[in-house]
This record gives sequence, C-alpha cells and structure tokens, in this order.
Amino acid sequence: MCVVITPTGDRPKQIELCQRFVAQQTVAPFRWIIVDDGKAPLGRVKGAQVYRREPEPDDPPHTLLKNLEFIKYFIMPEDKIVIMEDDDFYFDSYVETISKLLDGADLVGQCKTIYYHFPAAKIWHMGNTDHASLFKTGFRGRVLMSLAGVRGHGVDLALWKMNVSKKLIDGPPLAIGIKGLPGRQGLSAGWDLETYADKWQDDFARRWLRDTIGNQAVLDYEGMI
Repeated sequence: MCVVITPTGDRPKQIELCQRFVAQQTVAPFRWIIVDDGKAPLGRVKGAQVYRREPEPDDPPHTLLKNLEFIKYFIMPEDKIVIMEDDDFYFDSYVETISKLLDGADLVGQCKTIYYHFPAAKIWHMGNTDHASLFKTGFRGRVLMSLAGVRGHGVDLALWKMNVSKKLIDGPPLAIGIKGLPGRQGLSAGWDLETYADKWQDDFARRWLRDTIGNQAVLDYEGMI
C-alpha cells in the first residue's frame, strides 16, 4: 500500500497547507501518517493518522531521523513510503509518480532539486544528479527499517548510498523545496543564504514562483510569514 509520511513539530499552519496538497493528489495514498514531536501536540488532522513522539532531553536540533526511526514500527516492509515534508510545495501528480516508480525499485526520487527561500524571494536550482532530496523521495518500508545505523542529518545522502535497487528521474519538478518559513529550521543547504550566496537568484515580485506554483499557493505561503 502507498503510505505518505510527514514528520513535523510545532508547525500547524504548514500542516494545514500540506493537508491540501495531500487531498489534491491524483492518486490518494492509502494512509497519511504524520509524526509529531512538537512541544505543543498537533492534535487531530482530517485524513491523517497522527503519531505522537514525545520530545526527549537528548533530541538533536533536527529530529527528522528520530521521527523516521520511530514510525518504522507502524509500517510493513512492502509498503510504498512517499515522503511529503510539511513546508514544501507538491504538484498534484507527485504521489502517483513516486508510487509508480516504486513498482520497479526500492528507492526512487527526483534529482535537480529546486529550493525557494520564501522570505528572501530567492531561487536555487541545484545540480544534484546522484541523489534526490528527501522531500521528493520514496522507498519501500524495508528501506526505512535499515536507517537505524544512519547518524547525523544527511538522511537523503545516506539513503542513496544504500545497496538497494534505485530509480532516479529528471524532468519537470514534482515538488519545490520551500525554505525560511516560521518554526523549527531545517538543516539542508536550502536554509543557508550566506554560505551559498552565489547560488541563489533573485525572484523579483515572486514572478517565477507565481508562474510555477500558482498565485493562490503563493498567497498561502505569504500568510505564514
């Protein structure tokens, strides 16, 4: 079965938008699982199963890996796991495309990530061709169960180094990585405007973003900052 997993914490507005993206998919997942470890419990979300992982004193600043390790006990090895992060934009064909790719490989995704730093209105077209960013990655449940030995925050890189069958695609983006929204900061390069200043391009009046994801989605994101 197809299972969408969304790790989150203290980002209720982002979850509301993610809920819409899930509902708009051309193929609905059999289950949508939210793993919540925020200081304030998320509560119920229509259409989702919310699993609560209580914060722990030794939690790292970024708890994505701990949340994925936590949820592996609630899935089956043959499940098709599709990652949808809480702050990113997803086109309607995302789940269907990733799910179909998983018919032929245990680990799938789309390369050439596009990051958009929303408050700064800047775009970064990355050139990664050997792996997919986690926010547009899918894998069989048995791959998730092998993540126990991973350390640090490079979950996506660790996944694509695994000795499993893989399929990496190019083409029009299935998702856009939205960065800079309120809440707990992530650790991907998409949050770093200074170190990679030469990579970012200005998007005057958010024209590129409006043309790419639509005016309503831009307005929804503007309502968060």
